[in-house]
Amino acid sequence: MPRVVQIVHGYPPRHNAGTERYAAWVSAGLAARGYAVDVITSARSPGRAQGEVLDSRLPEHEGGGRRWEIVNNLPWRPLAQAEHDPLIEDQVHRLLDLARPDLIHVQHLLFLSSRLRFQAPSLATLHDAWSFCPRGGTLLFEGKTPCPGPDPARCPACYGSFCQGTAREHKLGAVGAQIAAAGKIQPERLTKLWRRLPASLRALAVAGEAPPLATAEELAAWLTAVGDAYRRMNHRVAPSQHLADRATIALQAPVSVLPHGLPGHPLPPRRGPRSGPLVFLGSLTTHKGPELVAKAWGLRPGLPPLALYGPAVEPGLVHRLPAGLWRGELPNEEVPAILRDARALVMGSIWPENAPLVVLEARAAGCPIIAPRIGGLPELVEDGVDGRLYTPGDAEALATAMEEVVGRSWPDVRPPPSFDAHLDGLESLYLGLRA
Repeated sequence: MPRVVQIVHGYPPRHNAGTERYAAWVSAGLAARGYAVDVITSARSPGRAQGEVLDSRLPEHEGGGRRWEIVNNLPWRPLAQAEHDPLIEDQVHRLLDLARPDLIHVQHLLFLSSRLRFQAPSLATLHDAWSFCPRGGTLLFEGKTPCPGPDPARCPACYGSFCQGTAREHKLGAVGAQIAAAGKIQPERLTKLWRRLPASLRALAVAGEAPPLATAEELAAWLTAVGDAYRRMNHRVAPSQHLADRATIALQAPVSVLPHGLPGHPLPPRRGPRSGPLVFLGSLTTHKGPELVAKAWGLRPGLPPLALYGPAVEPGLVHRLPAGLWRGELPNEEVPAILRDARALVMGSIWPENAPLVVLEARAAGCPIIAPRIGGLPELVEDGVDGRLYTPGDAEALATAMEEVVGRSWPDVRPPPSFDAHLDGLESLYLGLRA
């Protein structure tokens, strides 16, 4: 049986954003087709030592292979480090020697290392622009306006504003490891306690000076190192034409398109009247635009209620939202039911989204989508059929789109592509790489 190792920056159940969930779907899909799958990932686990490997098993439906989580509690790295981490790099190479894969599928290298070397054929899926944008792949200049691409005149200052982590935050990781080592509290318990702290207290705990600005030379070193990491892959794919085109230019290496699919949906789509609220589903971060959604909703008092679901990644942002809108983080298994009743999925993204899985989940539920005309979103949302597209960042245009969507029925929202079709495409690439 062919053995595949997935490498990704986070993996369920510890981390549950879009890329992480997609990686778990790939594990399950490949296991059902007779592949052996192992996963090497990073993990944020305050209280455990930097570089420690947590060894566990994947669920049975994902094949029951090894899940190796390498602890990395550092929130950012200086650009001069060029994402190189010798400790984590050595651990990845050691684990690959244990796994002896026939093929390596890289989902993301964030929190890992840029100098990994593979003995087996490798495929990289680009889930965002991180391969050429150090600001978390968001392509947003100082987190406010879409960016045309890397520029030594802009990037150092932009990255400096992105690094919200402080020296104090780095020290907290070390203190947590010391507490765990002293046997005072179990590491997982320490992690849960930290996550349960009010957002305002977490923000206060890590307050401090931002890191110094990088230089143009350090930016160039970062772009070269991270770009080389992806250029070393035998093949690169992206789920949207938008990202594939931009990455091909930035990396000077071909990137093909393989659209995402969605595994079988647990509930049939609702085609009749909808009684639920307008729903935002996503991390509460500036680039996802929850504040824009709340502002637009407030411009039209006659709209249905608004519910914002997602983790408070930026603690201060939650306190800027109108009281009562944020409903907390929504477990993945509850998403289908929420979308099945929602009046619409509302997206406020101000960054060029690639191919967010939540759009496919909304289409599977028959839920209309209100999305900005940016990035890969127009490839997923057909204006007037699946919902409405609006001018990015324009609260008035978004408010008008909300009115239009709730003012009519949407019986023709298209179902998403199947995940089986996506796996067919992956298998074809795998076979080509192993030939």
